[in-house]
Amino acid sequence: MDNQPVFGSSEEYRTWKALTGKHSKKKLDALTSKILAVPGHVHPAILIAAMDAVSKEYGTPPVSAIKSMAGKARPLDCSPAIRASEILEAMGEVGDAMDVLATNTSKDLFHLYLAEAQLYHGKGDRMNSVSFAQKALDLDPSCMELYDILISDDPDGPWVDLRSVQCAYEGVDERTPKDPRLRQLYDIYLKWFQGDKDEATNLLIHSSHYLEGDW
Repeated sequence: MDNQPVFGSSEEYRTWKALTGKHSKKKLDALTSKILAVPGHVHPAILIAAMDAVSKEYGTPPVSAIKSMAGKARPLDCSPAIRASEILEAMGEVGDAMDVLATNTSKDLFHLYLAEAQLYHGKGDRMNSVSFAQKALDLDPSCMELYDILISDDPDGPWVDLRSVQCAYEGVDERTPKDPRLRQLYDIYLKWFQGDKDEATNLLIHSSHYLEGDW
């Protein structure tokens, strides 16, 4: 019950329960028609449940139906667009998947950038994959999947070293960076977040970058 979505009305809850429970194809068609006929926007959990149910029932549902359901999302919600893009990509409709993400107006840029990076990475478009992965990483450097994408699609970049620094920031021992500046930062973070704050402070104040006023 803790993970259950919070709805604004009992009608929304009943619709969601109907979509996530057992239903006939006829019942599902009636539910999706009802959702698409709603004036205005629809709760994201209902849209995702509807898309999942339609995909499970039909295997390859009409692209227009998936895109229409994604289009019913509230302006601040990105999860329906992301789920729609995943379904469309699995169907081989990569162009439509990209369109759904590109036209989403949510302010949750991290998850949108991550989804676009995943999509372009799967398509083999390294340039766009790296571009969106970098944008997402700027917003959340703790997402390890982004480093995997960047290391794969931009092998000459500093991503292995940056991943090591992020791991050290989380107190996890990782491969020591090759870059001298990042190596110093890695050592400082690792000592600090593993509890040896005195040694971390000593490393910091004696580092060349600190002495030069760069840190």
